[in-house]
Formats: sequence, structure tokens, C-alpha cells
Amino acid sequence: MSQDNWPGQPGYRQPAPGPYWQPGAGAPAAPGYQPAGYQPAGQYGPPSDEHVWALCAYLTTLVASFVGPLVIYLIKKDESPFVRRHAAQSLNLVITALIYGIALFVLIIGVAFGLFVSKAAVAGFVILIIAYLALAIAHLIYLVMACVKAGQRQDYQVPAWIAFRLVR
Repeated sequence: MSQDNWPGQPGYRQPAPGPYWQPGAGAPAAPGYQPAGYQPAGQYGPPSDEHVWALCAYLTTLVASFVGPLVIYLIKKDESPFVRRHAAQSLNLVITALIYGIALFVLIIGVAFGLFVSKAAVAGFVILIIAYLALAIAHLIYLVMACVKAGQRQDYQVPAWIAFRLVR
């Protein structure tokens, strides 16, 4: 057996050290280990700061209504498709909730004025108040679900009935 051959590997020659050769260069990494900073594309989602922006797009709706997601959408829409999708969805969620809220408010006011005319309108008033509360709870649930998915660096599509696709 020649010195250049590995045992059990006939004809395989160990590379000769050259001017740029370093010990261990070209050796495969251990299974499951990747060098620091290495992230395979698509495996773990967007870089870390992007999921924070997406998370903020949802969380700012609790404080600043549609202004927070709108600002994030305008700032990041050309930089990150991930943040743009989540900010647009958050904006759509808030705009849809405002549309539903205003419509229910107008109905509640109309029924409340009807209370002066008829006592039978009490049932309608109670039903509209319950619908308003149910809408607020559904909005909050879907907001939290989308927020969690953004925090996990995943895309999430809120159902169309709770978030009209007005902003894309």
C-alpha cells in the first residue's frame, strides 16, 4: 500500500499542502453544525429584525390604531416582503374593524333612538351590543394569532371576513 492512499480507498490521494493550504480546510462540518451566522435560505424565515418589525405592525394597532401599521408599511414596504405582508395585513385588519365598528355604531344609535318610540327595540339594541362585543373579541383573537405567527417568523393569512384585502 502506498503512503498516498487511505486504507480502504484505493487510488485516493491526500491533497498536498500548497501555499494557501490550512490544516482542516475543506473538511466537512459535523452533522447538524453550521458556522456562526449561517442560515439556510427559507429554513428559519427572515432575519431577526424583520420579524420584530412584523410583530410591531400588529402590536401598534393596540396603541395607535391604523397609524402604527401604516407607518411601518410605508417605511419597510420596499425593504422587506415579509414585513410588508404583515404590515399590510395588520392595516387591513384595523381598517376592516373600523368599518364594522362604524357600521354597528350607526345601527346602535339608530336603534337607541328607536327606543324612545318603541320598547320592542330593546332586543335589537341588546343584539347589536353583543355583535359589537363579538366583533371586538374576534378582532383581538385574530390579531393575537397573527402576532404569534409573525413572532415565529411565519406567514399567516387572516380570514377575509375579518380583514378585507384593501392594502396589498
